[in-house]
Amino acid sequence: KYTEINSSFFDKWIEEGWEWGQPIGHEVFEKAKNNDWFVLLTPTKPVPKEWFCKMKDAKILGLASGGG
Repeated sequence: KYTEINSSFFDKWIEEGWEWGQPIGHEVFEKAKNNDWFVLLTPTKPVPKEWFCKMKDAKILGLASGGG
């Protein structure tokens, strides 16, 4: 199955320390709770905050944001 092939590649990349497969740290989480956050549009360019709604109390659906 292609999903098993994909899974094995992602597992290997993560074992090798792939940046995009690492969870955020507690400090980053705490900053985000205090409105100090960013979302990357590309590997180096953040999305302008003006593109987002007011985040406090917003109900956000995070597509492809949890892995698994």
